[in-house]
Amino acid sequence: MTDYLGFTYSLLIAGGGMAGYVTAGSVMSLVMGLVFGTLAAFGARRLSVSNDSYLLGLLVSLAMAGRFGQAFYKTGQVWPALVVTIASVLMVLRYLYAAKTASIKQQ
Repeated sequence: MTDYLGFTYSLLIAGGGMAGYVTAGSVMSLVMGLVFGTLAAFGARRLSVSNDSYLLGLLVSLAMAGRFGQAFYKTGQVWPALVVTIASVLMVLRYLYAAKTASIKQQ
């Protein structure tokens, strides 16, 4: 089954990086947004192919939740910090659910 939520998340991350570049001229935001957006897309693709291939998506989501959660704590900004933190936590929960269902199927 196609992981539409994962692909949407990857577009949010990549789009956020591009928005950071356009609005603030941040090359680092562009590069990291595209790198992590691509990794998130690969994670979504892997989960789409096999329900037990959730690890890449989980790691990317955890990294993004940690980085943007810290940014929200320091700045209190809703965009991008809080929005990406919430999306990342939802993706972590989604990948943990995939892990749980994959382990149940293996039993």
